[in-house]
Amino acid sequence: MKVLMAGFAAAILAAVMFSAVNAQVLDTGSGYVVNNAAYLQASLVNQDPYPAEPGGYADLLFKIENIGTEKADNVTFELVPYYPFSLEPGSNPVTWIGSIGSYQKDNNAFQVKCRVRIDSEAVEGENDLTVKYSYGTSSYNTKTFNLTISNPGTKFEVVLQESSESSTTLAIVNIGLNNAYSVIARIPEQDGFTVTEPSSVVIGNLAGNDYTLASFQVSQSSASSGGRLFNRTQAPSGQAVPSETQGQITAKELKVEISYTDEIGQRRTVVKLVPMATTGYTATTTTSFSATRSSSTSMSQGYLYIIAGAAGIVAVIAFFLFRQRKGRKKRG
Repeated sequence: MKVLMAGFAAAILAAVMFSAVNAQVLDTGSGYVVNNAAYLQASLVNQDPYPAEPGGYADLLFKIENIGTEKADNVTFELVPYYPFSLEPGSNPVTWIGSIGSYQKDNNAFQVKCRVRIDSEAVEGENDLTVKYSYGTSSYNTKTFNLTISNPGTKFEVVLQESSESSTTLAIVNIGLNNAYSVIARIPEQDGFTVTEPSSVVIGNLAGNDYTLASFQVSQSSASSGGRLFNRTQAPSGQAVPSETQGQITAKELKVEISYTDEIGQRRTVVKLVPMATTGYTATTTTSFSATRSSSTSMSQGYLYIIAGAAGIVAVIAFFLFRQRKGRKKRG
C-alpha cells in the first residue's frame, strides 16, 4: 500500500513539475496536497438514471477539485463523447469554469452537469466516457469514467387466446429476461370495440419468460366499419379461421395497454395491437394454440385441447426467445 501511495504522489508531482518548479506533494494524513502549485482532479459524482438505458439519456454530475495551494485560473472542462454516447445537437461540450481557489475540494468543489444520449444499440455493461480539463496555459488532462448501461425494462407479446360472445381471453407473455412487477392489463376506449367494465385486470408480478391469461368482456362493431382485410387462407398470424367463413374476413386490431414497474422502480406502459378476427356474423375465434371450449366437447377431448394449448404457448415463448437471442448475436 505504501508503494502504491508513493507512486500516486510521484505521478502528481510529475504532472505539476513543469508548471511549478518548487512544487511539492505533501501527505496530510487525510489526503495529498500539492504545495506551491495548483492541481486539478475530476471525478464522477452521480449518474441518473443508474443504470442508463439504451436509447435514453443520462444526466451526469462531475466535480472538479483543486488540491493545490495555488489558485487555478482559466479552468475548462470538456466532455469527449465517443460511441455509444453523444450530445444533443447544438450542445457545447466545453464548460468554461473560470477560477478554482486553492485547496477547493470535497463539498466546496466545482460541479459540472452534463447530459449525454445513449445509442439504442448500445451494449449493456460498462462503457467508457472520456473528459478533458485544464487550467491556465497547461495542457489538457484526460480521464476516463465507466458508465453503466442496462435495460431495466422488459418486452411483452399479447396474443388472442380465445374469443366468444361472452369473453375474450388474452395470453400476456413476458418475452424479456427482466421481471415485471405490479403488472396491469387494460383495454382503453377505442373505435370498433366496446368493453364491459372492468376494463383492467391486475396480474401482479410476471417473471421473465413467463406468461399469464387475462379475460375481458369485449364486443366488436360491424366488420364493415373498418379493419384490415385478409383472404380466408391468410388470416393474421396465429389466428384460426372458422370453417364456415367464406371469402374474406376482417381483422380489427384491439389496443391493449400493459403497465408495469421495472427493475429500478420506474413505472412503464407498453401498447400492443392484437388482431381480432371477425366476420359478418358472431363467431367464436381462437388462436392456433388454443381450443374452443363448448358444452358438447367430451372430457378426454378437453384434456387434449388443454395440453395442445399449453404446448402452443410454450412454442410461442420459445420463438420469441430465439428471435431475441438471434438479434443479440447480430449486434455482438
